[in-house]
Amino acid sequence: MHGNEPSGVIALLEMEIKLRERAADMRGMIIGLIGNFRALEEDVRFIDKDLNRMWSRDDFPTHWAEVQEKSELSFHLEQLLHGSGERYVLDLHSTSSDTDPFMSISKTERDKAFAAKFSIPSIAGIDEFIEGPLLGPVSARGHVGLAFEAGQHLARRSVEEHKKFISESLYHSGILCEPSFEGGNEDKQFDIVYRHAIKEGDGFRMQPGYENFTPVHKGQPLARDKNGPILCPMDGLLFMPLYQKQGNDGFFIIV
Repeated sequence: MHGNEPSGVIALLEMEIKLRERAADMRGMIIGLIGNFRALEEDVRFIDKDLNRMWSRDDFPTHWAEVQEKSELSFHLEQLLHGSGERYVLDLHSTSSDTDPFMSISKTERDKAFAAKFSIPSIAGIDEFIEGPLLGPVSARGHVGLAFEAGQHLARRSVEEHKKFISESLYHSGILCEPSFEGGNEDKQFDIVYRHAIKEGDGFRMQPGYENFTPVHKGQPLARDKNGPILCPMDGLLFMPLYQKQGNDGFFIIV
């Protein structure tokens, strides 16, 4: 989905032979899709528009690179999501800062139930704070749709975390019967309560040293922009601090 986040693609390619060898044991089908070829080739998050902010409407300029990417991806997704039976759309991501793995999910009972099978944290409600993430329309159609964040963009650990997550997802979805994975994250389920949006020209810069799940307090300086310091609006945990040039989500607060 984002061209500067290659670890999910690498993980799928490295797992391809093993998955093909297990095809006869599968109770279902696995499809791997690359979301944004052109951005991946240029090693940038996006060319004209963040592809993961485009799934709630279609009135975008036709010359944008991501409009074509979305059209091709939509064609495949429509075919794969049509019909009866469970569908699981796992959107593989990484982050600009180092982090332990986590999942972003909608607040549907189906998504929450699936996420609760894993031992990693899940954060619900990001589709209520940002426009057009893929997981929103997938979940609205009654399927499981989640985004998995493996770690820092270029870290080898992120590839390994993606491979582990894919394997565990195949087990929890019932596609492959593997030895039982440790599950249950009831004490690691969070909700998003605040988003700091940024616009082009703001000059937004996170203060150094912040990571996902860092405890923060109301009034604490978190970043700066052209207007001066940006203070934390409430107590909570910091989520997805922005340490890259592209993107319009400065940071989130979760509780």
